[in-house]
Amino acid sequence: MPQRKYFSATSKEDAIQKAEKYRQKHGNLDGNSFYRLPNGEEIRVRPKDGGRLSAEDPLTKDRADAKRKSFEQTSTDSAYETNKADKQLRKQINNEASLYGLEPIRTEHLANQRNSSDFSSGAPGDPINQMPITESSAQFKNKLEKKAAKLGAGVTIDPANETFRVIPDANFDPIADPSTLPGVDVRFNSSLDNLASDLKKVVVKQGKGLSQLVFKTLKNMNKTMPSSIPVGSGEMDEDLMTISERLRIIPIEPYQQRTDDF
Repeated sequence: MPQRKYFSATSKEDAIQKAEKYRQKHGNLDGNSFYRLPNGEEIRVRPKDGGRLSAEDPLTKDRADAKRKSFEQTSTDSAYETNKADKQLRKQINNEASLYGLEPIRTEHLANQRNSSDFSSGAPGDPINQMPITESSAQFKNKLEKKAAKLGAGVTIDPANETFRVIPDANFDPIADPSTLPGVDVRFNSSLDNLASDLKKVVVKQGKGLSQLVFKTLKNMNKTMPSSIPVGSGEMDEDLMTISERLRIIPIEPYQQRTDDF
């Protein structure tokens, strides 16, 4: 655990007030983020959305940092070296951009931490799974991700269409071309007021399409299957055991349940 200097505060509100005075004087909270209350409770004060200050358990940020560090891991040494070179290049570009009053850029993951477990190969931190975007675009993506998460969806970047793609978690694939996955395209700084209803239409449409697939499949199977299937023998025909796997049939119920969340 890192060495920290703790200051005294009578309450969380008192800690926030002291931290705010320090920030106004120094412009940041460096070296003045940690406080200890009379009951021994330790808290950390840090900026949140909109610049407001919030008091929280120091372990909250520690766990988030550890998760982020894991999220940044690459799958190979060469990928790590490429990221290192890209970081240096991005720093040079941003330094030059500041001279002309241009917006800085940052490297953004194509998939966020919620969907990082969906990678079947490589790692979220590999160069191919990241791309440079402007700071304002990254902030909008973060805002979009928070709203999408509440709707059971993930967000990725679709470079070909220059949009962000909101994709239901059940369909999310960080490796696939985003434009081939069912979802909603959201342009930078566009309104998010209709995101829930638009995403619901996608989920319902997927569910209806799946229903037709299952109906037609069962109808065709009925033509070739015997009228009765022996049971109780302890054995099952191999084709019957693997039919759902071979047809890649996904239960309809999760889609129906998810639409109730909107």
